[in-house]
Amino acid sequence: MNILFVGQNLQQGGVQIALINTLKELVKQQHTIDLFLFGTGDYTAEIPPEVNFYQGTKGLQLVATPYHKLAQKKGSVDYWYRIGLTLGVRMRDTKRFYAALFKRQKALGSYDVAISYFTDVPYGYFNQGTNQYVADFVNARQKIAWIHNDPFEGNFEVDHCRQVYENFDRIVCVSEACAVKFRKFLPEYAAKVGTVYNFFPLEEIVEKAQRNHRSECVEDKGHLPNTEKSVTQQEAKDRREIDLPFVKLVTVARIDNQQKRLDRILTVVKKLTRSGINNFHWEIIGEGPDLERNREQVRLAELDRFILYRGSLLNPYPAVAQSDLFVLTSQYEGYPMVVNEALILGVPVVTTPYAAAEEQIFSGYNGLITKMDTEDLYQQLKDLLEHPEKTQQFKTYIQQNPLDNQMALQQLENVLEA
Repeated sequence: MNILFVGQNLQQGGVQIALINTLKELVKQQHTIDLFLFGTGDYTAEIPPEVNFYQGTKGLQLVATPYHKLAQKKGSVDYWYRIGLTLGVRMRDTKRFYAALFKRQKALGSYDVAISYFTDVPYGYFNQGTNQYVADFVNARQKIAWIHNDPFEGNFEVDHCRQVYENFDRIVCVSEACAVKFRKFLPEYAAKVGTVYNFFPLEEIVEKAQRNHRSECVEDKGHLPNTEKSVTQQEAKDRREIDLPFVKLVTVARIDNQQKRLDRILTVVKKLTRSGINNFHWEIIGEGPDLERNREQVRLAELDRFILYRGSLLNPYPAVAQSDLFVLTSQYEGYPMVVNEALILGVPVVTTPYAAAEEQIFSGYNGLITKMDTEDLYQQLKDLLEHPEKTQQFKTYIQQNPLDNQMALQQLENVLEA
């Protein structure tokens, strides 16, 4: 089968990792795969060599590059070109703007299946276009759109989505919970909607977790852990005068407070320290628009002994594997890759109740699902920090119930053969 995937970029993010993992699985199935990306990114090197890779023109590359990355090169030709593109998209509607860029792109061939793998970001000028490209500029027998988020929590616009998804034969959601919600969101398209879980390269994740993660940091070294400022296990014990083990918490996410709600971390840590809980350190890995703001708030609160915004890691798996608990603080998610990645590495997960949480976490067995509020997240973490035997029970369950890709593979085969 001849399959085309269309995406925006391979910057660091869950959707990008999910795309790479899907490509790796499909080449095993002897399909012919083309990949067209508007731009590139840190994960471009992860594209399987069997995949035929096509890249967008300069204009597409720049609109697919996060602004905060281009802002690091202020005054460059690329920076001013991007400013011009930003003005251009504001002077005309987004659809006409992208159509003009697509017309400059060399046409691709014909396909059995064409997949728009990225979801349009509502109410934005950029972070769109893959649906439009597949619908209007690709010749394919079957066209499929992938949905990575809850349409209600993600503020999808009904009339826009009705118009966009009319042009697709299938709509694939990454969790059954999101599929249920999408059928409610656009009931006239309910028959088109299906579910395909994300794939995970199990052996590769374990292998990468065994590498030295400090050598793969891509942020400046000024934000690496300061051993003089970090809380030591003995210091934590001395403060509480009880023999509790030191606990490493980790979060891997795009640093975007609106969706990921990483601002909850500072509030939780304030509550923990005020209640005398000091036997922990919380490391947050990722980049995004709120990174520097969150770092500054931690510094002003004088809690950098407990919280470290590490920045980007090309390989976050060693940091996850060396942790005791993975914590997800998001307001909404589709089917977050990081949750299963933590479980693959034997790390229990504490998470807020996003739509598909119960499809990944069996609360009380491989982790906990909290309420959607900071107070309950604090109470649950406090209980685990004070009763480490509960975390150990989670780890035992995870070891006895390993994850696999069999369901996702069957789901994908059903969609492609429809």
